[in-house]
Amino acid sequence: MQIEILTPDTGKKAALLTWLAGQGRLEEAAAGRFQAGAVSMLAGSRYLYLTTTLGSAAEKIIRLLFDIEPVPYATGFYQLSTRQKVLVTAPARPLAEIWGRLASLEHLDLEAGELAGWLVHRHRRQDVALLAEGQLLVQDGVAVCRLRLSGQFRESQQNCQHCLDTWRLAPLLDVFTAQESEPLQPLCQPARGELQASLPVDALPRLMADFPPHCIEYRSGAQAYVLKLGGEDNQLLLRSGAARDRLQAELLLTAPQQLDDRLVGLCRAYPWPPLRIAQRIQGLVLSPADLLGQLGFRKEGGFYEFIYADSSLKACYYIDRREMHIQAETGWPQDRDVLMALFAAVQELAGRVIRLAL
Repeated sequence: MQIEILTPDTGKKAALLTWLAGQGRLEEAAAGRFQAGAVSMLAGSRYLYLTTTLGSAAEKIIRLLFDIEPVPYATGFYQLSTRQKVLVTAPARPLAEIWGRLASLEHLDLEAGELAGWLVHRHRRQDVALLAEGQLLVQDGVAVCRLRLSGQFRESQQNCQHCLDTWRLAPLLDVFTAQESEPLQPLCQPARGELQASLPVDALPRLMADFPPHCIEYRSGAQAYVLKLGGEDNQLLLRSGAARDRLQAELLLTAPQQLDDRLVGLCRAYPWPPLRIAQRIQGLVLSPADLLGQLGFRKEGGFYEFIYADSSLKACYYIDRREMHIQAETGWPQDRDVLMALFAAVQELAGRVIRLAL
């Protein structure tokens, strides 16, 4: 299989070179031509052209070539955008396995072994989606698919990032080619701080009076007022509660370094449950030897569970599901430096286990 990716966005060159450096020995074979492992990149003055034979590498490149941009005239909303084009050449599945998976079929000649059509795949998270549309041609057992990728709809910055982080190329390739097995990379979701609470209904006018006007939004899709606690990725959502005298409050933190301690302090007048900072890693294959030896886990809990605990963190690895949950708890409101340290501890443990993944 050969995957070619072309983009006029030369501003992505630094990010791509940084990623390539982590894939193996990075070499500059000629002026503007770089090679690392199974990936090569040609950097022209007006374009970047990358090729690889690995679907997992192409998936990462495609993600890197997306931007999360603010929506004009819609404060607090963001959208996914990219200018890349992708061309995939691979051995084709039997035609009978392909045509039923297409969005539309334009040409089919079983005797000549020819097929043409369109495939569509939409990956959605919350109210934002990543859309992939492909024009597929099959002839003499070879499939060529030209993909166009784009973002649909608009959402908060963190939901756009979550949509991008969880997108996979494999379901698209599986439509027309039987993919050779290659090591799957663990899917590591970003660390998030979350809590839910019930507040008295009079908390809403009091908080809105205390917060600066530019930090307050109303989102009709979520039917919630949003109070920004610093940056776009730290928010307190307030909705109407089940009872008329109560509010439903939901706190979401993904960028503790952007928190404004003054705004956080405005929440101190109300009772809150503990804030949980969590990160989940899926598709994670670890050996018992590494879990017990290098990572400091213990064999406790259920038959398939390995447990880790220190003064600030807890983690559980489910060896049957190849999944790990890492979490820390603290009180809310909390100082920015304390939250940054907890987020860093969660991310540091996630990095350690990923480096030992088989």
